Amino acid sequence: MMQTTERRASVAVVAAIATFALGACSVATSNDVDRPSGTAIDSPASSSSATGTTNPPASPVKVTWGDGKNPPGMAQGNPNPAGWYEAAFGPRTTDKVLYLTYDDGPYPDTTNQILRLLAANDAKATFFVLGRQVDAFPGYIDKIIAAGHALGNHTQDHENLATHGPGTIRKQLTQVREAVGPKLGDCMRPPGGFIDDQAGAVITGMGLVPVLWTGHAQDWAPPSVSKMVDMLKKATSPGAVILLHDSIDKAKTVAASATMIPWWKKQGYRLETIPACRK
Repeated sequence: MMQTTERRASVAVVAAIATFALGACSVATSNDVDRPSGTAIDSPASSSSATGTTNPPASPVKVTWGDGKNPPGMAQGNPNPAGWYEAAFGPRTTDKVLYLTYDDGPYPDTTNQILRLLAANDAKATFFVLGRQVDAFPGYIDKIIAAGHALGNHTQDHENLATHGPGTIRKQLTQVREAVGPKLGDCMRPPGGFIDDQAGAVITGMGLVPVLWTGHAQDWAPPSVSKMVDMLKKATSPGAVILLHDSIDKAKTVAASATMIPWWKKQGYRLETIPACRK
């Protein structure tokens, strides 16, 4: 796992969560840029129907990202700034649809196994890819798209965007756009869930929809597979956005996915791509 920015002792719990979420990449130091806290940011939202179509809401949803250090829910590993879900998806659905996502890939061994599981269960997912991984394994972009899945931007180097100025943020996202090309969806996931008002303004200014998550299995520091399965079952609800990873050394993630994907289907859930990420 990668290092994260140091946290003060008063936010030690958040630091533990940050360590998992920033994964295996080191985080650069902050630029000297003012980041006003509490600024409401317009984010383009869309909602999905049972047919998989997207419909923009009547008006943009306001999201207040804050300072990016300790958003609500971060202590449980589910950053939940007010309004992010509605900005990304529209009103929470009551339909049995679930958005399964995999971050930090592609990585051949893990990604191949996940793709096989999804195909065997007629399920779709969204892959938030790192630019450096795409550079290393470029053939996986076509493989993911050919299987009917969607691609999102997870930055070039898994940087904590709340510690950088606008220039670095744009570069991190633009490099992924250049590596993936037109098959990349107009969505992104900030590494670790760290996004502040400044980053939110830059991201949405680039026409991208920030997508966080509502549930996970702690697979950055995985417990037992049975515990991961239990966590995922508890996180299951209409419209849930599930965070997993298809990076290196994710045998437990593959095992938990092998249990949960058919379980979700048996419960009547449709596993669909994130509307904002579709092309």
